Amino acid sequence: MIINDTGLKLSESLRTLSETDKEVVNLVAVEIIKKVYELLGKV
Repeated sequence: MIINDTGLKLSESLRTLSETDKEVVNLVAVEIIKKVYELLGKV
């Protein structure tokens, strides 16, 4: 039972982590795209 609970907590932690990672990746991607457009605009 204890092992099962630990597994559930781990999977929940991983799920929330992956959600956070997606947000971070999206923010980084947006910043990169903005930079690219700025550079293209200057050329």
